[in-house]
Amino acid sequence: MTEAGNGLKEPSILPVRERHLDNGKPDQLDMRIIQQLREDGRRATKEIAINLGVTEATVTSRIHALNEAG
Repeated sequence: MTEAGNGLKEPSILPVRERHLDNGKPDQLDMRIIQQLREDGRRATKEIAINLGVTEATVTSRIHALNEAG
């Protein structure tokens, strides 16, 4: 959130995949995704999403962001 000129907080406009790595470190969900991939590097994103209780789009965007971050 950012401070607007009127003193109200405005939501960040960064995509989620960029916001969750703001501090440069993977968060708990990232680490759980990484663990799933360590167990089976060919595991489908849909299966990971089901295992972790998140959407497939979330898993896909997190994996993309992690790859971009190195």
